[in-house]
Amino acid sequence: MRFVASQYSRATNKKMYRTGHLFERRHRAILVQADSYLLELIRYIHLNPIRAGIVDAIEDYPWCSHHAYLSGNSPVWLTLEWALATFGDSLHDARRQYARFVQTECPTSISEKFSAGSDKDHRILGDDGFFASLKLPATSPKAQQTLEELVRFVCQKHDVTVAELKSPSRERRYAAIRAEVGLAAVEQGVASNAKLARYFNRNQSGMSRAISQLRRSSK
Repeated sequence: MRFVASQYSRATNKKMYRTGHLFERRHRAILVQADSYLLELIRYIHLNPIRAGIVDAIEDYPWCSHHAYLSGNSPVWLTLEWALATFGDSLHDARRQYARFVQTECPTSISEKFSAGSDKDHRILGDDGFFASLKLPATSPKAQQTLEELVRFVCQKHDVTVAELKSPSRERRYAAIRAEVGLAAVEQGVASNAKLARYFNRNQSGMSRAISQLRRSSK
């Protein structure tokens, strides 16, 4: 993905006579446990254009695999069989149940996990048995920056102190800055919602809502 994004950015910048970043954020991959999360992830990705306000109906967006799930017309590299088989025994019933499933927004608690990963490892989402089956090394690779480094950077940007962000104050300015830190931390894999809540001495659900609201408003 890094190679594809880099080559596409260079070609587009050259064509449009522009410079600088083309994509706002780097590509992020997450390994999910198929039985528990794959169907929810398919729905989450297919509904992204609606969530971002690009189209009103998923059928109006041509650049995703939703149409392939319904019609069967797909490129050779796209695998549909496993997911469709979970919706019904016959292809007709499976497509009908899939269409019904994808029309409903996935729960917020699930969509947030796709951004944060698990508390054990932000690159992976699954239960304890799934983690054990992966035979991961004892330690995960270190993030590009720590949460403390990210907080200090954002504090300098807004001319506030870390103590002010951790204080019990409900001032909107501090809440907005905490959400900014949280969104960056989650999307960069620096910290989970739970870790952010502990760091800022905040309720986890409140912290998650603030991050989700900022994510929606920034799209």
